[in-house]
Amino acid sequence: MYSEIKENAPNYGRIQLEEVNTSFNDSKILNEFSLTVEPGQFVSILGTSGIGKTTLLRVISGFKRITSGYLRINGQLASSNFVHKAPEKRNLGFVFQDYALFPHLNVFENIGYGISKKVKNRKNKVGELINILGLVSHEKKFPSQLSGGQQQRVAIGRAMAINPSAILMDEPFSNLDFSLKKSLSSEIKKIIHNSGTSTIMVTHDENEAKRLSDKCYLMEDGKLIDL
Repeated sequence: MYSEIKENAPNYGRIQLEEVNTSFNDSKILNEFSLTVEPGQFVSILGTSGIGKTTLLRVISGFKRITSGYLRINGQLASSNFVHKAPEKRNLGFVFQDYALFPHLNVFENIGYGISKKVKNRKNKVGELINILGLVSHEKKFPSQLSGGQQQRVAIGRAMAINPSAILMDEPFSNLDFSLKKSLSSEIKKIIHNSGTSTIMVTHDENEAKRLSDKCYLMEDGKLIDL
């Protein structure tokens, strides 16, 4: 899906944080924090609740400013103490634990939401994702008519539809029961790996992280420990 982009832009999908610092209420959340995600790599960040995992995603996405250090996306500076690229200009996809689907839009419309209607192959692109995600018989359904697993597939599709530099996932399977979580996460792993999309997932579930990821880290005291 992204081969043409990557042939012309070899840094597409590379996320680099170098000695990043940020605080909340005078408490340092990221402390000289460094991380590199290579193009197409799936990286998981483990840690207890409140340790700063979601803050990390907010920093990468541009919703949280940093006080020092550097964040580069696709080789381009996105955040520092003198630069701050707006979230909508970072071209990142998001998947949340509560799915965050639009209740008044059907599956097709939710997945295609981020693609301009002026794009010529918009319908084909959304249709391709619906097929990949196994949602062909559900494209006219609304979120309330879908199971939790189906809703999460739609959320993944919406994140992928914009050809993102990377997908950021915040506890994406925490609302699912164990059996569904295991089967769906395996399916999602195949879909994301086949697309070649860089992914950063934060989770408290070590088994889930190891099952999905190319690389796992533990977050403690605002820094990463290699697992």
